[in-house]
Amino acid sequence: MANSPGSVEREHQARLLLERGGPLPNERRRQKFYDADGIYSAIVNAAYPDPYPEATPDPTPTPRKASLLGLSDDIDPDSVIQYPSGDDWKSIITCVDVSLAGNGNHRHLSIKEVSRLYTAIAYANRRGMVFNAHITISWGMLGIGKRDHTEAANALKVFCKGLLTWARYYGLSPGRHEIAYVYVHEVSSDFEIHTHVLVSVPQKLREKLISWAPKGVRGISKVRDIPVKAVHVVSPGRSKPHIEEQWRWFSYLCKGIDPLAIVTRHNGQRLLASFLLHHKLNAPGEVWCRKMVGVSSNIAESAQKEFGFVSAWQLRLFYVQILYSDYEYQEWRDEQAAIVLRDLNL
Repeated sequence: MANSPGSVEREHQARLLLERGGPLPNERRRQKFYDADGIYSAIVNAAYPDPYPEATPDPTPTPRKASLLGLSDDIDPDSVIQYPSGDDWKSIITCVDVSLAGNGNHRHLSIKEVSRLYTAIAYANRRGMVFNAHITISWGMLGIGKRDHTEAANALKVFCKGLLTWARYYGLSPGRHEIAYVYVHEVSSDFEIHTHVLVSVPQKLREKLISWAPKGVRGISKVRDIPVKAVHVVSPGRSKPHIEEQWRWFSYLCKGIDPLAIVTRHNGQRLLASFLLHHKLNAPGEVWCRKMVGVSSNIAESAQKEFGFVSAWQLRLFYVQILYSDYEYQEWRDEQAAIVLRDLNL
């Protein structure tokens, strides 16, 4: 924390600024906190530039961008970003405190990694897939990755290969966009290294996936008696996909985002990326493997490029009403309906 009286005072002023929700609409300048070294000053310096930039009109948007922006008609695009309060602040401050400690014990998700996850999920929605299962694999309980997290990363590759083999048994094909997955590695004091995997399968096979997942680690596990909690599957029984739940899971997977990471909206406004999530932040621990996140090849960057897909995140439309809508899935449904009508006309 700050040592000099002036620095202590600036840290106090930074806290007051955050507690009131940030700069007022007509307040384009704020007191400088760059020379203070406390938690609140760090957040203010990251989130509010000096002077606070005026929102600039968006150049003529593409039809797709304009359509997405139509989802936020109730939003004033020139509004000043406001901060929440209460428990949300506690998680931000805790994670910033960890970051400032500089002890190297945490490896936060970068904006690039979060963008990769978001865009892969959105692209899956555009191809008619919704993520309807959340699998958590605690590798430490399986005797894997205790000293080398790369071992756990390699074990996940085997698990995902088995998942695709299971899918093919039921006639599913990644190429036909009938199954997809994304994942994030984390480390916790309770379960050591573990992996969160979101999977999209047809609703009719959801129960079979729940049954298969624990079996999918049998050939990988280094312990004979696999603990029940080693593989945990959450997949609510519904007759149709649930977009809102999918995006809640996305927020959960991204809870280890860098607490000071900044994103810039299409109109030039900046805000902390963490406030786009619907989950409290949590330090992700020190993950030693090379990749913290991954996606199945049929929804990866190459597939998106071939299709010509650009997500709302990539368009910098950082409004929760847009990011977490069912826009992409409805686009796919409209496309399928058009195909049916065309065939009927024939």
